[in-house]
Amino acid sequence: MKQKFEIPYNFDVLLIDYLLPYKENIDFIYMPSYYADGGNSRKDLILKQSVPSTWEEYLEHLSYIQAHFDVGILIQENCTIELIDKYYDLGVRIFVLNDSDLTIAAKQQYPDIRCILSITSVLSVNDIKNNDYSMYDEIVLFFNFCRQIQLLKELPKEYKYVLIVNSHCVYNC
Repeated sequence: MKQKFEIPYNFDVLLIDYLLPYKENIDFIYMPSYYADGGNSRKDLILKQSVPSTWEEYLEHLSYIQAHFDVGILIQENCTIELIDKYYDLGVRIFVLNDSDLTIAAKQQYPDIRCILSITSVLSVNDIKNNDYSMYDEIVLFFNFCRQIQLLKELPKEYKYVLIVNSHCVYNC
């Protein structure tokens, strides 16, 4: 299976144009939910001028990306089934979440969605070995796995994992 990239979107449409020649190498583009919706680990972007200040501007960005790539929405805090409904109705089928009960409910309601367990769950090898994460299609591993790659050998084989090479966070965040 060919590995593909999940690319963060920081509301710069030029990025999407730049990525078009590499489309076959990209799984999806992920972006935060609209700032007034559920919280996410990219919420500090709200302070930047490029972040949409209205829902209409947000929709323009979302639509532009969807014209070229699949989109994943980060809703890591205060997510509800109503928020999943809202983005599902806009054509989003990939969600980065950290609420297992909500994920189960969302997948029952929408069997065609893909749910990814967020890095903000900060899982250890023992967490993954001793708890059920089968409701997620993928698990984003915390940063210590990037620095201790030998830990990957200890992980259960029944899950699909994602590693983030992150330029936005410090190593000990």
